[in-house]
Amino acid sequence: MFFIKIKVLHSLDACLSKFLLYERCITSGSKISAQIMQKITYNFSFTKERGITMKKDLINTFINSLISETLADRRKWRPIYRQAEEPSEKNESLYYLLFECEFHKVMYDDSYLLPFENGFFYFLHEWSESGRDGTIFDGYNLYAQPDRKAKITLLLSDAPELYRLKNAILEKDRLPKDVENFINEFLEA
Repeated sequence: MFFIKIKVLHSLDACLSKFLLYERCITSGSKISAQIMQKITYNFSFTKERGITMKKDLINTFINSLISETLADRRKWRPIYRQAEEPSEKNESLYYLLFECEFHKVMYDDSYLLPFENGFFYFLHEWSESGRDGTIFDGYNLYAQPDRKAKITLLLSDAPELYRLKNAILEKDRLPKDVENFINEFLEA
C-alpha cells in the first residue's frame, strides 16, 4: 500500500521537490488517486505564486529603501568603468556581465555600482539584441553580487522603479562645491 501525507509547504523549492517526487511516483507506476494529485498540484501552484509574490515584495521594499537612502546620501553610487583586468584577476562575474559584443553594449556613462559590505549592486544601462528574433532591449537593469566570487543576480529589469533610482542617483551626482565655484569663476572671467 502506498501512503502520501499532504501538508502545506512553505518553501517554493520544497514544494517543487515534492511535486517532482510525486510526479516520479506516478510515472514509475505507483498509484496516486486523482484527488490527492489535485491537492498536490494546488499546493504547488499556491506555493509557487506565494514565492513569486514574496520575491516581488522583497525586491520592491529593497528598491524603495535604496531610492530613499540614495536621496538621503546614505548610499554613494560610483560610476562603473570598462574592466581592463583579466576576468580571473578580480571579479570574473562582473567581467562577463560587462562583456560587450555586437549584440550587447553597456552604456558606461549611464551605469553605476554601489559597494555594500563585501559585495556590490550594479545599476546598468544596457542595450542588447536577440540573435534569435532581433528583439532589441534598451533600458536599465539592477543586479546584486554578495561578494566578488559570487554569481551576479538580476533583481529588476527595465521597471519604473529603476527610473526613479536613476533620478535619485543623478540628484546626488552633483559637482563638488569647490569645482562648481571654480567653473563659475572661469565663466565670469
